[in-house]
Amino acid sequence: MKSPTVLCLDIGSGTQDVLYHIPGIEPENRPKFVLPAPARMVARRLAALTAAGSAVYLHGSNMGGGFFGAVKKHLAAGLSVCAHPEAAAAIHDNPARVQMLGVEISGSCPGGYVPVHLSDYDAAFWQGFLGMAGLEMPDTVVAAAQDHGFFPDSSTI
Repeated sequence: MKSPTVLCLDIGSGTQDVLYHIPGIEPENRPKFVLPAPARMVARRLAALTAAGSAVYLHGSNMGGGFFGAVKKHLAAGLSVCAHPEAAAAIHDNPARVQMLGVEISGSCPGGYVPVHLSDYDAAFWQGFLGMAGLEMPDTVVAAAQDHGFFPDSSTI
């Protein structure tokens, strides 16, 4: 049986450190990358939409922190933020707390809102990124991500 290729991700709040394990290749010669964390990429997207004056709809899944400041700036600019219930958990585990911040929760994107996808791991992103590096999609993906869990009664925001 052939040993699998493995995409190893260490997803932090600022960067994601990546190792692409290829069996038979010395560790020092395996591809390694340091990329912005997915939450940082979301924060950049939100900042651009704030500058454009656009209402945003957060959808996707719960993900690590790192973009909450951009949500607060968007709201402070008087712009609307709406979130799918699953994506709202990335802001706070308690939906009532999310709404208290001024974020509407809806199962669908309101008209005129720009959708922003939340996800710590996006297979389509990795397929494109690895393809540009001349690498195939791995047999296995393993990830460690900070700032996760579900604590609906937590009091910190």
